[in-house]
Amino acid sequence: MATTKKQQQLNTVIGQLKDKEYKYQEQTPKPYDWTNYDLAQTSEINDILLFIRDIANQVAINLDLSPDQAERKGPGRPKNSPVDGAKIVMIAQYFGLSNRVAQGYMLLFKEKIGLPPFIVTK
Repeated sequence: MATTKKQQQLNTVIGQLKDKEYKYQEQTPKPYDWTNYDLAQTSEINDILLFIRDIANQVAINLDLSPDQAERKGPGRPKNSPVDGAKIVMIAQYFGLSNRVAQGYMLLFKEKIGLPPFIVTK
């Protein structure tokens, strides 16, 4: 079996490493801005919740879904808005939650993502 040029170069480098003849050029480490990294990590959940709220609300506007879509229009439970359902599904996907746990997160974050107080949970 014929070896390609890249395979031959790889074999040469491996041979140099085994024989300790490879000339390694050390690179100076780049400075890292830990303050910005920490800030990004501490605000990640808040940022993603605001993003979910804003993107779902924008989709509702683009699709001309009225905000009063979840009003009670007769007997029985009020209808839940599909936009509110989408928000809950996106939170569940982001956190990797099952449906039951996502329902608890929905109660926890409902003000943050703009869910109505009367959303059906049972």
